[in-house]
Amino acid sequence: MKFSKFVILIFCTLSLLPYSLSMAYEEPNYEVVQKNEIYEVRKYSDRLAVETLDSGSENNFRKLFNYISGRNEDNEKIKMTTPVTQFEKDGNMSMQFYLPSKFNSKKCT
Repeated sequence: MKFSKFVILIFCTLSLLPYSLSMAYEEPNYEVVQKNEIYEVRKYSDRLAVETLDSGSENNFRKLFNYISGRNEDNEKIKMTTPVTQFEKDGNMSMQFYLPSKFNSKKCT
């Protein structure tokens, strides 16, 4: 009985390993400006981002997700990166996805 549980545990671990490795998101270099036990303030270098403005954040996320899923001019799927930012801008909610570093020299539409 213990052996079969061990085999199942090994199988599950090996099955999930490729999935967990593929979920790693690109994160840009940053400098920690301030830090405490709850949060840290980071300064990121300039990066290219896609942004959408809407009255609801769910619509913003869906629009940006569709864009990186291939609904863009080049029909190109784009890997997700971190961080994703959201803030109020001109009375609407703005959400930004930062593009992978390979796009920093490319104009995206």
